Amino acid sequence: MNERQIHLDYHTFSSQYRVRLSEGHTRLLLENYDYPDGWQPREAPLFIRYPDAYPRMQPAIYIPENLHYTQGPVVHRMQCKFDGWKRWCTHHIPWERFELVTTDDNIDFMDVVRASLAHPSVRNPLQDPAPKSFLQRIH
Repeated sequence: MNERQIHLDYHTFSSQYRVRLSEGHTRLLLENYDYPDGWQPREAPLFIRYPDAYPRMQPAIYIPENLHYTQGPVVHRMQCKFDGWKRWCTHHIPWERFELVTTDDNIDFMDVVRASLAHPSVRNPLQDPAPKSFLQRIH
């Protein structure tokens, strides 16, 4: 696990969210993540769990179990859950092309997360047709 990269992620997220990093540096909690329209509550935590092979492998995303989508079905929530969190499906993406978060205009992993949260009833918001393009919807 690349702790230097995790600390960089922590500092990048800190400019936008209240952030907590676990003692072992394996989990990052965004305490006040701003979920897309349709989620209740709109501001809620989002939990990032880093794999041992990070950044060579993508992290896992978890959302609060009591977070609800009010505008239709949700197909991205997975059955895996623990301590009030449910795993959020971010698809099998070509991880080597992404970074968790960037400070420039590149698409990063959190853009993919945002797209799947903005279109939770679409099986794959990166491939399935959506009302607007992926980038227009997330920015």
